[in-house]
Amino acid sequence: MRDRAHTLYGDPLPPIVGERLERELSIILENGYASLFWLSHLQIRHSQAQGYRAMARGTVGSSLVSRLAGIGESDPLPPHYRCPQCRHTEFFTCGEVGSGFDLPQKNCPVCGHAMARDGQDIPFESCFGLHGDEMPAFEINFSGEYIAQGEAKRYLESLFGKGRVIKAGAILTVNERGALWAVQQYAEKRDLAYPHKTLERLAKGLIGVKRASGQHPGSFFILPENREAEDFTPLQHPYDDPDAGISTHFDFFSLHNVLLRLGNFGYTGPTICRYLEKYTGIPVTDADVSDPTVYRLFTSPKLLGVTPEQIGCRTGTCALSAWGTPFAERLLVACQPKGFADLIKIFGLAHGTDVWTDNAQNLLEKGVCILPEVIGNREDIYMNLTRRGMERPAAYRIMEIVRKGQAGRLLTETEQNRMRACGIPEWYIDSCRKIKYLFPKAHAAEYVLMDVRLGWYKLYYPVAYYAAWLTARDDFVDQALVRGGAKTIAKAIQDLREPPAFLYDRDLRSTLQGILEAIQRGVRFLPADLYRSAASAFVPENGAIRLPLTSVKGVTPEQAQHIESARQDGALPAEELIAFGVPKEAAEVLEKQK
Repeated sequence: MRDRAHTLYGDPLPPIVGERLERELSIILENGYASLFWLSHLQIRHSQAQGYRAMARGTVGSSLVSRLAGIGESDPLPPHYRCPQCRHTEFFTCGEVGSGFDLPQKNCPVCGHAMARDGQDIPFESCFGLHGDEMPAFEINFSGEYIAQGEAKRYLESLFGKGRVIKAGAILTVNERGALWAVQQYAEKRDLAYPHKTLERLAKGLIGVKRASGQHPGSFFILPENREAEDFTPLQHPYDDPDAGISTHFDFFSLHNVLLRLGNFGYTGPTICRYLEKYTGIPVTDADVSDPTVYRLFTSPKLLGVTPEQIGCRTGTCALSAWGTPFAERLLVACQPKGFADLIKIFGLAHGTDVWTDNAQNLLEKGVCILPEVIGNREDIYMNLTRRGMERPAAYRIMEIVRKGQAGRLLTETEQNRMRACGIPEWYIDSCRKIKYLFPKAHAAEYVLMDVRLGWYKLYYPVAYYAAWLTARDDFVDQALVRGGAKTIAKAIQDLREPPAFLYDRDLRSTLQGILEAIQRGVRFLPADLYRSAASAFVPENGAIRLPLTSVKGVTPEQAQHIESARQDGALPAEELIAFGVPKEAAEVLEKQK
């Protein structure tokens, strides 16, 4: 850890780096967290060896040790310049800069070399607690492909032994929408004309009722030596998928403080990165996250050479991870971000509860404050208060109260007066009272870092980007629709319900909008070809994108894989395709295009 720090910051280390590193290392060693950091490091290194990048989730990215160990990619230190040649550094510790990525270019005043820019200003207390007595949340976003292949679990089993790694169970309950639907169905079948208020009252009695058992989407429990799973919990298969493997019967929340839990989640971002590196030969880490041109994508599609009317979006963020939704579009248009720090703030506004609507939104619209001043992530409160002179324990308590949505009940008048004494305006205190949940800044920084890198590829390597994005989504894309052109796709988007009633419709809208944008930018889609198309991947070919075999209606992923393997032996007539189970109509389409 120290060697890595010296490589980046020189020897001796600048005090701001050395003091934080030693503080974190003492917490980690005293509390026995070292093995957990090492395990996360090993998992990410194994994923990268398989060709898949990974990214930290949750608060573990707030740690400098996490960054030096290659777990998190965001540097939690204050914004700074760092010379990679002579190791000269310049730090900004008073909040005058939100992110090191937003610093202007500068040559080293000592040796003249171009300086690196880094630092997201995240306190270590977010990871370890005020007194260093809180366990960090060790969660990692892996590629969805990597998770689906079972690589994550197999690697853990190679470390701990077969049968020592158990999928975490989950209790599925009736949500508000499902409860109301059930009551409506009950009333309709019995010809009961209940008023809507009565339906809502009855539905409230169903919310939270257990409806099924399943598996947590990304959590594993590690069993201690010489203990069996049944010492802690019964085991079961998911109710609807006996082939998915066993999981704990008691749910994740009942066991996460009893057994070691590892959060390994599938995410499309690392999958897109894999294909971008494959298609362009450019490592994702070479994408320039300080390129001011890239940030203009988050406010307008003009740089893409298209108009909002052509793509149905006022920003250039279609097909860009979480930024392509209608809500994200409205947020970006309202906030007009100018750099990395603004995007971190907006990501928190989008993912918190009661942080934007009837809160920050009103403040910005009325001109009460500007974007950097609003509360977007939990650390905004802690850093703002401590920089204004409040003691760390008091600032930390206020941050914890607000981030958990308890300010309306627990933020005392004494604490509010302390805030006023530090120069905190009334609108800020009122904003704290409204918040129900705040996002961790490290989590937001990791997502935004990946998204800005993807935006760089989207801007400069559009064919590779759209091919990688479509491949990672794993959605069905109908080649007949795509080949119909922009008008056909725009009509299909209009025909979808607004707002989408189902998750499938929402994902389909996103996919179609991304394809529409690609076509309007001049990207051509080549038809599925029996001998040139990949099974499921969209592949760049002579400046265009070759559609996969699965884009032919009726061809399943399994059949496409079979075709991809069998065609190496020679011709595949329609009769042979039909023998694979391919429908006659699909076989004839492929036969014509070979």
